[in-house]
Parts: sequence; structure tokens; C-alpha cells
Amino acid sequence: MALRTFVDADGVEWTAWETIPQTRLSQDGRAALAVSEGFEQGWLSFECVECKRRLAPIPEGWATCPEPELLQFLLVAVPVTRRTL
Repeated sequence: MALRTFVDADGVEWTAWETIPQTRLSQDGRAALAVSEGFEQGWLSFECVECKRRLAPIPEGWATCPEPELLQFLLVAVPVTRRTL
């Protein structure tokens, strides 16, 4: 799994990695994915101290693309609401 750390124009440090959902069994024993529509095949996760974002589908070549391209992926990624336990 590739992991990249980079800094945006505001000086915020971000980490990016691929997230591939795993099929789990539902209560009745059937296979089920607990992900939002459009994210079934995985997404690119972005995280900084203050927030998390995700982008689906995973852009081809993201792990080796130039940093300006990675920053563009970050800009179009969808903010994620953090869960509280």
C-alpha cells in the first residue's frame, strides 16, 4: 500500500493512501458492503490533523504522480464527517 505525505499551499501536512472496502457478513449471513454509493471499489483517503477527505474512484497513478497533481486530487476530494464513539 502506497502512503504519501505532502504539504498544501496553506502549510497543512496531509497523508494520502488507498482504502479498499472489505465485504462483511450481515446479520442474516449475506455478504454486504457498508460504504456509500460510488465508493464500493475503494477511494483515496486524505487526512490532516483537522479533517479527512476521500476521493472515488482511486485516481490511476496517484502514488507516483507529481505533487501538484496530488494537490488537485485533494481539492476535489469530499470532506468526511468524523465519527465519535
